[in-house]
Amino acid sequence: MKFNKFISNTAIKAEKLVHAFFDPEIEKDFRFLGFFVFCVIFLAGAIWWISIFNYGKPGMNFRDWSDINIPRLYFLQQAIRLHVFPWHMSYTPALHGTDRFFSLPDVITSPQVLLLALMNVRHFFFIDFMFYYTIATCSMIWIKRLLNLSLAAVCFFFFLFNFNGYLVAHYSIGHITWASHFLFPLFFALMIRFSQGMKGWRWVAATAFLMFFIILAGGSHQFTWLLIFILLMIPAYWRRAGWLLAAMLFAGLLSAVRLLPPGLELERFSLEWSGIPAGYPSVMSLIQYMVYLVGPTGVSEPLRYWEFNLFVGIIGAIFIIFFGLVKWINNLDSPGEFSGFILPVMGLVFFSLSDTYSLVKAIPFPLFQGERVISRMIDVPFVFLLIVAVFYFQKWLSGRKHALPFYVGIAGLFLWMVHDLRINSNLWSLDKLALISDLTQLDFSQMNLVSNHPDPVYFTVFYLGLAITLITMATLLYLSLREYKRKRVLQKSSEITGKV
Repeated sequence: MKFNKFISNTAIKAEKLVHAFFDPEIEKDFRFLGFFVFCVIFLAGAIWWISIFNYGKPGMNFRDWSDINIPRLYFLQQAIRLHVFPWHMSYTPALHGTDRFFSLPDVITSPQVLLLALMNVRHFFFIDFMFYYTIATCSMIWIKRLLNLSLAAVCFFFFLFNFNGYLVAHYSIGHITWASHFLFPLFFALMIRFSQGMKGWRWVAATAFLMFFIILAGGSHQFTWLLIFILLMIPAYWRRAGWLLAAMLFAGLLSAVRLLPPGLELERFSLEWSGIPAGYPSVMSLIQYMVYLVGPTGVSEPLRYWEFNLFVGIIGAIFIIFFGLVKWINNLDSPGEFSGFILPVMGLVFFSLSDTYSLVKAIPFPLFQGERVISRMIDVPFVFLLIVAVFYFQKWLSGRKHALPFYVGIAGLFLWMVHDLRINSNLWSLDKLALISDLTQLDFSQMNLVSNHPDPVYFTVFYLGLAITLITMATLLYLSLREYKRKRVLQKSSEITGKV
């Protein structure tokens, strides 16, 4: 009798545990369930990425790994170990023909490069990657709380965000500055908070410092795309447009130390990159690239397939299109549910098509003119549509009570999606790509890459940018602290008034 009762109670608890995975309210009864699930998917994702990078074995000696980013990291390592500032680099092919290191807006200058003094370049890359990967995972915890998502919705978000064809393909060919992709959830969380009514200097400072860190991570392209995103938010939030403009202005001023030096080489790069093709052929092609599984052997000149890869599989594509677009558009009449983001999302999708970005390039603004392969900017609306999709997926789950077989079906579709993503990752792993690539024979660790020399104009522009950055940083900190103190005073006075 007691045994039967034990079995019955266990079955009830197990069923409730399953429901907790899909219902954020029931999840509250299981204190450590969320922590456990995040640990599991974090570790699974880390192992998955390590397998994509060929378990750290030698092989980062092709494409942009050896052409651009590995030489740059060796240069920084030599400069740090020699205790000299990294002004000029002797291996100019990695800087597109110039020797001025800071004249490239996409070089990595984030604080963690100081770790290069203690470890080799390969180990640094993995630690740096895990740093951004961890930030993205922690940002998802914030988004989960912000949108009241279940763990099931988070799992869909986690794997589609981390292992879509776009990100895997770009990393596979050596675009390590795509680490900025992992900062998008944090950026969109700030934008969602703004749409919910948050404003003020602390919000401006948080946005500006995040954008500054994106620049330091080498994400000059991502910086530009996010500026366009904020700019296109203004019509929907015109009553608070001043805060959006302030965020853009202070993001630019704070990043001056990295944005001013590239101006010295702007004309050279404009001529060099003017003939490169643009974006996706059509909207239908976006859907095709989401569902067609194409490996790195499917390349064509002058633009490689990794510039178009958007693979998420048939389940992922249906998930994003139905919940991220159809359900969203059907609910646009409801104010507050992402309605203010329709123009930024559709605008960036439009700019990623064919040569439509030429409309923006006509604006005499260096950052906007610096975009070459505009298909890349699809990353911004793609990630935002993922957030919208998991939000409406959760609303759909919470709208009615479901039986256990329903959840089993959802789990089956999820595993199908993960399987497809895994197949794509295997196709684009570094060892597969190395087989069809020209491998470099250069050993950058044995080269003298630091070649500093007098360059008054370059130095002056850099120090001018540094001064603007430091002044802006101090100004933002002062305005944020002043705002915080005023709110504290108002809060205390209201508490005193309430007691009286």
